[in-house]
Amino acid sequence: MVVAIGGLPDTAVLIISIILTLVGVGMAFAGRIIWGTLMSLIGAFIGGTIGYAIGFVFGGWIVAMVLSLILAIVGSMLLGAMVKLGLAFLTGLLAGGVFFLALGAAPLDSKLVVAFIVLVIVFAISYYFIEEMIGVITALIGGILIGVGLWLLTGDANFGLLMGGLAFVGGALVQTYAIRKHDRYGHPR
Repeated sequence: MVVAIGGLPDTAVLIISIILTLVGVGMAFAGRIIWGTLMSLIGAFIGGTIGYAIGFVFGGWIVAMVLSLILAIVGSMLLGAMVKLGLAFLTGLLAGGVFFLALGAAPLDSKLVVAFIVLVIVFAISYYFIEEMIGVITALIGGILIGVGLWLLTGDANFGLLMGGLAFVGGALVQTYAIRKHDRYGHPR
């Protein structure tokens, strides 16, 4: 029994739930491997969309197609290469923001200095452990997708939550083990 979503037919909900569950399994257990390709695809999509919009405004559809192709390639390369650096910086920025807010009534200058020091330290540590972070984050995303997919498929939210949670824990363990194995034996990831 599938969950009724708006005016979607049951067949469409069934297909969506199966796709969510399959993508979730891939992300939970092999997300670290899929991550680079996924980020490159997102970069290509964003770059291509921006290129098409700019090209269409300034030169018609031929210029839009050429600029879309060029910016899709650039976007794919940029997001594929810079994603680890961006994730580590975002982690440091969040930690620095938490410390800035936690200092409360301290003078602004000292709050900023402490927040910046925390940002740099957390950035360095998270960049060193970026592969483990990506493994855990993709396992979390996979667990969420599996949970939602199974909830849509069965109509039982508790079952979806349980299976999504198990997939998150199992996927995080599998991916962390693969990273540790690579670091110990030098095998490719």
